[in-house]
Amino acid sequence: MKALVFQGPRQTAWQDVPDPVAKDAADAIIRVDVVPICGTDLHIIEGGADACHAARA
Repeated sequence: MKALVFQGPRQTAWQDVPDPVAKDAADAIIRVDVVPICGTDLHIIEGGADACHAARA
């Protein structure tokens, strides 16, 4: 499947990633067709969210 992957400030890329796998009987895998973008997403992409940078390292 494809995922939009954050690679750094103003750097994103569509990448092939493994399909999700249910690991527990209570897990569910759902198909998402459309999602909105929010201000936090834009701040992360622009490099304004330091916590996201730390999580990537």
